[in-house]
Amino acid sequence: MLFSLAACSGAKVLETADGESRPKWVSTTKTSWKEGEKMFWIGYVSVDGASSPSAALNMADLKATSSPGAAIADEFMDQNALGEDLRDATGKRLISSLRKRALPLGVQIVGRYWERVAIPSGNGGPDRVELRAFALAEAQVHEFEAAKSEGVRRLRGDPEIKKELEEITKAQRETERKPASAQ
Repeated sequence: MLFSLAACSGAKVLETADGESRPKWVSTTKTSWKEGEKMFWIGYVSVDGASSPSAALNMADLKATSSPGAAIADEFMDQNALGEDLRDATGKRLISSLRKRALPLGVQIVGRYWERVAIPSGNGGPDRVELRAFALAEAQVHEFEAAKSEGVRRLRGDPEIKKELEEITKAQRETERKPASAQ
């Protein structure tokens, strides 16, 4: 089973966590979902093959546990009608602001997996070795929804965020007022 999954991506699995097979939840494309009364998030990192699995798993843990904060930031940006061109920089500031406030998201790591894979160079040279680490985080839907509401409420009350939103709104209005030829 491991070889067939790796073969699809052109990679060959060299080593896995304790020799275990790849868990069904491991994915690089499906990063979050709801199942019953639980929400799930996957944190994924790919690093140099000589890296420590423990360090890579810690990075994957961090990504998985910060994903709910990104969902809260997205909700806030949707409610404030921020365009795609403003989401990257603003989203990072919102996530940083949420971290400072330590929202009780109830997120916990419930699964971890790593694999070392050889990826063909494609030019006849030596294979490149990567270490891929995955972490699965979960939270109860009701806890996450409550934290999301609280997070959006707190962001609305943050003076720095309010100031940034005012500046963004002002810049958007100025852009809309300019004739198309002047833009």
